[in-house]
Amino acid sequence: MDTDPTLPYCRRLGIAPPRVEDFLGPKGVSFLRLMVLALLERGEPMALSELAGRLSAAGVVPSTGDMEQSLLKAWHGLRPVFRDAQGRFGLDLSSRRLEFFLRDTGLRESGLPQPPPVLVESPRGEVPLTKEELETAFRDRAMAGFSTQRVVAAVLDAHGGSASLDAVNALIGSLAPRWRALTPEGLHYWRSDVVKLDESGRLSVNPRSPDLEMVRAWARALARPFLVRRARSESYAKGSAELELLHAGRRFREKTAAEALRRAVVRVVPDAERPEAMAVLDVNEHTIRTFLPGELEQVAEAIASFDLLAGIHVRRTLEALRLQPDRWRLVDLKPPRKTRRLNRQGRTLAITPELVLSGTTGIHRPLGDPKKVREYLRLRDAGKLARRLESDVKSLDALYRYGVLHRHVRLRWGFLDEFLHVEWSQPGEESLYDLLTQARDEGRTVDLVFGSPPGWSEPWARARPLRVVDVGAFDVTVENDAERFTIPRHDIHAARLAGGGEAGQRSPREPTGPPGRADLAPGSG
Repeated sequence: MDTDPTLPYCRRLGIAPPRVEDFLGPKGVSFLRLMVLALLERGEPMALSELAGRLSAAGVVPSTGDMEQSLLKAWHGLRPVFRDAQGRFGLDLSSRRLEFFLRDTGLRESGLPQPPPVLVESPRGEVPLTKEELETAFRDRAMAGFSTQRVVAAVLDAHGGSASLDAVNALIGSLAPRWRALTPEGLHYWRSDVVKLDESGRLSVNPRSPDLEMVRAWARALARPFLVRRARSESYAKGSAELELLHAGRRFREKTAAEALRRAVVRVVPDAERPEAMAVLDVNEHTIRTFLPGELEQVAEAIASFDLLAGIHVRRTLEALRLQPDRWRLVDLKPPRKTRRLNRQGRTLAITPELVLSGTTGIHRPLGDPKKVREYLRLRDAGKLARRLESDVKSLDALYRYGVLHRHVRLRWGFLDEFLHVEWSQPGEESLYDLLTQARDEGRTVDLVFGSPPGWSEPWARARPLRVVDVGAFDVTVENDAERFTIPRHDIHAARLAGGGEAGQRSPREPTGPPGRADLAPGSG
């Protein structure tokens, strides 16, 4: 995907612009899809009134009679559509859901070859039967309802046209064990001249008989369903092997590209719309930089080298800093849901970033108290503000890594302990399940950090080298030389194959940040 934010959406995605009218049909299209199509067609963010006007012009009629309200109800925060600070709706071009949408609608080809149709042509009537056709037609088939003369004619036609009576009985008996052996006396009741008995007692096919082509067509009709089934099976096996090679090549390219991405986790205070101070955690280099009040003009240069930025309301943060969000791949670490209904009476739980952070990572105080942070900003207390920012961004880093590793985060509150699906991983990034099954299948040792997130200074200090015995739906059975035990998968915070292939936590370089900042534990300060 082209990252030039000045280009229209379709130019950056490398697809032809769609036309909304071309996707309308008798069964209707969801309003969210219509929003995506209209935005792709325009190529830039649109106001709600503009979206409503375009869809009305295309002939879309909402059941409620209110187009704008129908669009808002269909969207309600779902990706890949977002709403910016000006209230306009745009497309998150790095969203995985957008890629699914493009392939589902045919705007982007899958890139995988389509298997050719299976054609099994029957030879013309003058062509003799083959041994394969004969075997397929008669193998393990009951012969009681068939004309004996037709069966003999088919066998002789496939074996050179002539054979002794004993040989014919042996051939048919090898195909159909219940075949009642033919006797010379039985030949006298045959009415057709398609098979003749010569003076030496051999049976032979009469090539001039008008019934010979009928015998061949009959035998081929018996064989055809099995031949078609076999051809389809062979085509499927060949196509599956080719597809697996293509998938393997794609996975390798995606994994290589994912490993090359430079990533950063960002944290701003007091909020995304009015940032006054900011911390940038370099995921690859394992360093943190803080930008205190009066230093935010340095942020643009500091984050220019990154490919991916993760943070709470990261798009709004970049817009507030007057930067173009589509320059980067963005991962919004805000909770994937806003509320959770608790009972039938309608009591709801507000799902805040702090709630998801503490439920996922186990960090008691993952983000700083907003009142204290505002006090640090008012008093210009650089030391406390920097420590708070660094502690916050480490907590967000732990959350981000967990979401990439598991593809979900945890909501824990009172009796609740649920998973909330997130789309933070990039194509090519292995999940915990992938890594564990690979370790099990290859008999490799895996290093696991479980119970609580890895420490910042030495992420693998608490890792235990273990062998994977079994991977269940919610847990993994592991062993070492002394014991075998089970670990709930949601308690694992980092994993890597021994000797490489890590997931959820990269082996960092030595921290190079200022002493007393980069080594703060999440939740401190």
